[in-house]
Amino acid sequence: TPALLTSAYFLLPSLSAASAASKLSELPLTVSLCFVHFLKRDLETLFLHKYSGSIQLGLSCVIGTFYALVAALCCSVSTATTISLAQRHLAIGLFALGALGNLYHHWLLANLRASPSSASKYVAPSGGGFFV
Repeated sequence: TPALLTSAYFLLPSLSAASAASKLSELPLTVSLCFVHFLKRDLETLFLHKYSGSIQLGLSCVIGTFYALVAALCCSVSTATTISLAQRHLAIGLFALGALGNLYHHWLLANLRASPSSASKYVAPSGGGFFV
């Protein structure tokens, strides 16, 4: 997707420089997490989500472009930011917790429908953070 490619564009120069110096821990944190986030979104789209409808190509392009611009803004603004090692570990931990929680709830939502064609009525989600 455009956002994944945009974050990869910002990540690749840092990745090649860090691997040459054998210091992968010095990769820009926001750029790395942005790439992982959009990679997770793409993998969920391909393998987890069950769609009941369709979307127009033009609208899909607008949405993809918007996410790419947001990713570019986040990646370009955050490159000058430095944080301590403890802050870096905390950020990675919180990101992982949020990503796993998001993945779990997307899995719950995907399991509400047996198949994409059986979306004849709305079913309220339950379980996890979905309170009845």
